[in-house]
Amino acid sequence: MCIVCSKGYNTNLKVLNLSNCDNLTSIPKELINLEELYITKCYNFESIPKELNKLKIVHIHYYNLLKTIPYECQQIEEIEIDYHSTNSAALYLYSKDKKKIFEILTYIYNLNL
Repeated sequence: MCIVCSKGYNTNLKVLNLSNCDNLTSIPKELINLEELYITKCYNFESIPKELNKLKIVHIHYYNLLKTIPYECQQIEEIEIDYHSTNSAALYLYSKDKKKIFEILTYIYNLNL
């Protein structure tokens, strides 16, 4: 169980690095000072709360269910997201006025080698 799932975190965290937690579905909205988020192999991770509007760096790698990043998170300067599944996936980042500012489409194909 990770630090988030066990609720053993300090709400003033600025950097959060999590990996290999199947229980993690979201980041707690109480982490309002979070500026950097790194998530790896958290297979059920689905969402970033809109309260995390200080995020500047977001890296999410390997097998996640994330589909959108809230438009309130407009401070993001660096984003890196990998999808590894047999389904196509899309990620959208919105500006404050809810206009789409970029879209990442990733298509993963199941190769039989």
